[in-house]
Amino acid sequence: MTQAQQHKKELQEKLRTLNEINRKLIVCKTLEEVTTEALKQVRHHLNVQVASMFLFSKDGYIQRVGIDGVDKDNNSIDGKQWLPNEKYLPGESFSGKPVPPSDAELTYGEPHYSNELMEEYKYMINGQRYRDKLGQVKSGISVPLNGLNRTFGTLEVLNKQKDNKLIDFDNDDIYILMLVGTVLSSIVADFRRKEKLHIYHEMTQMLIKLESEKNNFVLQDVYRFVVNKLVASKTEYKVAIIRIFNKNKEFEIAEQAKTEDILWRYRKKDPVERENNIVAEVFNKNKPLKIENIEKEIDRFFNQEWIRESKLKSFICLPLSLGEKPVGTLSIYVGYKHKFSKSGIYFLENIAFLTAGIIAIDSYKNQLKQTQLELEHERLELEHERRKFTSISRSLSYNSVMKNFLHKYKNELIEFCEDLHQLSDESQNSNQQKRKIIQNRVNWIKNRVQEMKDAFQATNHNLDIVDINEISREVVRLFSSIKNRIEIEEDYDPTIPLIEIDGNRIKDVIYNLIDNAVEAINEKNKKDKYIKITTNIVMIDDIQYIQVIIEDSGTGIRNELKEKIFEQGYTSHPESGGTGIGLFVSREIISHYRGKLHFTSQVGKGTTFYMCLPLKRYQL
Repeated sequence: MTQAQQHKKELQEKLRTLNEINRKLIVCKTLEEVTTEALKQVRHHLNVQVASMFLFSKDGYIQRVGIDGVDKDNNSIDGKQWLPNEKYLPGESFSGKPVPPSDAELTYGEPHYSNELMEEYKYMINGQRYRDKLGQVKSGISVPLNGLNRTFGTLEVLNKQKDNKLIDFDNDDIYILMLVGTVLSSIVADFRRKEKLHIYHEMTQMLIKLESEKNNFVLQDVYRFVVNKLVASKTEYKVAIIRIFNKNKEFEIAEQAKTEDILWRYRKKDPVERENNIVAEVFNKNKPLKIENIEKEIDRFFNQEWIRESKLKSFICLPLSLGEKPVGTLSIYVGYKHKFSKSGIYFLENIAFLTAGIIAIDSYKNQLKQTQLELEHERLELEHERRKFTSISRSLSYNSVMKNFLHKYKNELIEFCEDLHQLSDESQNSNQQKRKIIQNRVNWIKNRVQEMKDAFQATNHNLDIVDINEISREVVRLFSSIKNRIEIEEDYDPTIPLIEIDGNRIKDVIYNLIDNAVEAINEKNKKDKYIKITTNIVMIDDIQYIQVIIEDSGTGIRNELKEKIFEQGYTSHPESGGTGIGLFVSREIISHYRGKLHFTSQVGKGTTFYMCLPLKRYQL
């Protein structure tokens, strides 16, 4: 095998190794799982004694989040027991060397390695502890985990081994660890991106919930969710505060959250006024403001003592705004000098925007609810006044109609009386003349009745919100005295909607139909005496109607009388005081509402009347 072939074979082997590591890492579900698997694979393929991973903490240190290795006696190292709080400042000692300071212009780190580690890093922090634990510390590689905007951690290995001896790292080892670090950086960044997407998703669900629920939405829960998520373990933020601009023109704290090491003890709790402070500046300009070094601008802050005691180093404040007019602000504090990247600011702006959107919709819904209550109150007052006016006007209209009628037809009524005298005098006029007089007066009566009917229709129209089922029940209650001899069955359709119509007139129609049913049953000697009232919705000629059915077990109507039943003046029971006007007026009322009133009847079995009102015409 030539040297070129040997080199090619070695390269293929390394690529297979990297591919195997990559496949094992990308299937991990959590950051903890990917950390454990990465360290395991690095130890195996680089054949090292210890592999560790460090990530930035909220204090600006890189803190160990995982370790895989064995001690000098070949026992596994338990990271929870041995140096559990191991951490380094950027640039500090060997482990922090690949990480640039957080406020440096160059935010990406470079790899560092040494095959004489204790010689080159004589003042290595925790160096003696490592020697005691591992037996000796000879070599090491530490590579940066570089994200989109900055280095956020390191991947480190110590003591390369072969045949139970410590050997030097070569360039290939550095390249492999760098490539593994690149893959690991991408996966960690993806986890953090998913966490941000999860926050967006949760807030979007809150918007949907706000749209769909009327009474169960609590705006305070949104504030609490936002600030708690912003200071969670996977973010760099230590304090999050939401302020809302209140009616007193002050910025009142709606909700706040912090990490466990922060105390509110030194913090002033009074509302911030709308002048001469950072929050007011952000609110008035409607633009974010970032201060990456608080120490240089500490005089601008309201809670200086608390900031110093809490060791907060960087700050950003964003308006809660959907456009021109903010509703409040979102303040964020960081525990180290932090350069706010474009992507980081974009994330916070989106959170502020979604929060403002939820506040705006909640405010709009509350205003709408209040407006609806006020309108309903006004409507009830207007309805009360309208009823009073209608009651008075109906009474006045009745008197007015009667007075106008008497005034207008006074002379004709006198002539009417004279004609009646002539008809009663057998000595005057022939039979033909008398018939002519009678016919003229019958026509006159019909015309006058129609005029009065038109006049009352114009003055007796009192619209109301009506529940057909309820007014049917009210009418049935008026016949409670007959229930001991006539069974009354009721079957009401609960899906029938409210309609706007003159309830009293419809009640009169139902009353008349039930009253006629009672009369028909009284004429029958059979024992099975019943009246059934049913309501439902029917389709007639492609039109929906609300239907009231009055079914009785009375005598029924003979075929030769069915065409006369709705005629004015016709009655089937004159002996009981029937006037022949009830069904005539009932049909006129229903016709006025573009409805239908019809019946079916069978002699000896009973009659069923169907009162139908068009649904869409009067539905609210």
